[in-house]
Amino acid sequence: MVGEEKRFRKGMAAGVFGLCTNAVLFALKTAAGVLSGSITVVADAVNNLSDAGGSAVTFTGFKLASRPADREHPFGHARYEYVTTLVLSLLIFAVGVVLGYTSLTKILSPEPLSASAFTYAVLGVAIAMKAVQATVYSSVAKKIASDTLKASALDSLTDILATSAALASTLVMQFAEVNIDGYTGVAVSLFIIVTAVRTAVGAISPLIGKRPPAELVDNLRKIILSHDEVIGMHDLEVHSYGEGTFFAVAHLEVAANMSLFAAHEIADDIEQDVLREMGVHLTLHTDPIDTDDDELIAAKLRTEKAVKALDGGLAIHDFRFARTAKQTKVLFDVVIPFESKVTLAQVESAAAEALASDGKNYSFNINIDRPSA
Repeated sequence: MVGEEKRFRKGMAAGVFGLCTNAVLFALKTAAGVLSGSITVVADAVNNLSDAGGSAVTFTGFKLASRPADREHPFGHARYEYVTTLVLSLLIFAVGVVLGYTSLTKILSPEPLSASAFTYAVLGVAIAMKAVQATVYSSVAKKIASDTLKASALDSLTDILATSAALASTLVMQFAEVNIDGYTGVAVSLFIIVTAVRTAVGAISPLIGKRPPAELVDNLRKIILSHDEVIGMHDLEVHSYGEGTFFAVAHLEVAANMSLFAAHEIADDIEQDVLREMGVHLTLHTDPIDTDDDELIAAKLRTEKAVKALDGGLAIHDFRFARTAKQTKVLFDVVIPFESKVTLAQVESAAAEALASDGKNYSFNINIDRPSA
């Protein structure tokens, strides 16, 4: 896991790199576009100007995200990265719209192009530099798990397409004497708009709250269940407050005859292990499990089998009895995936049928859980 300070330095360096290289490309392409009269080249230059602005946004985002927690923001400021990614996507979208409008005017009123060796040299250098940008952004994004830099890498790849389109339209005009400048501009603008929308959706999702990475959940379960005293776990919830900033809660199943002090010590040890090994702030709630009630254990196994027969993705937990002289109340939670069509009535019917052979007067109190991790 990359330390916060090292992550901040790498992110800031990537932002500065992007700002400088995009500023250079803007100047070169503007000159080449004006000299050749190509709207696609000029639009591509403006795209690089927006990229420079995006790099400034990235730089600012890492700066804001590195701020420590305070009274008003006790979970830190790491979500600023998602905000800057959203701002970056809006910039890309605006460039796509402007390019599309300008390209349409060129289709309606085409103008002659006149390319020179300077134009071709600039476009060639631009493609190579954008390839370097995409490689740098992608490499750093993987090392520090940054959605902002992933968006920047994707933007650099779309820029390669835009510049290639500008180069293609210039070559076609020079050698085939067919002006496709406006059409290539429209095609590039559509691609840029689609990229912007996808990037925006990727930024909004974690701001709303999305499912945590499967690898992180698996590692959490592995550490928690590695302790011999732990019978099981459920109701795991993981909340992200920015890249690499996770808080989690879970219910820890331990034997009912274990002392409260011993259960607390086990939970505390697990919380410390998770924080040390994964950097996740975990809070555990202990649930007592009766391991001596054979009737309860047998009923749970039959109920679990019946419920899983409805849908293999279902699971039950917190299974317990509340016995009175007249009846036995069966209480448990059932985890039903969002995509499952199984209803609470079906679960209760399956449980009742599974326990019918006992010949006892059962009533049911079943709660539905949804998987959050």
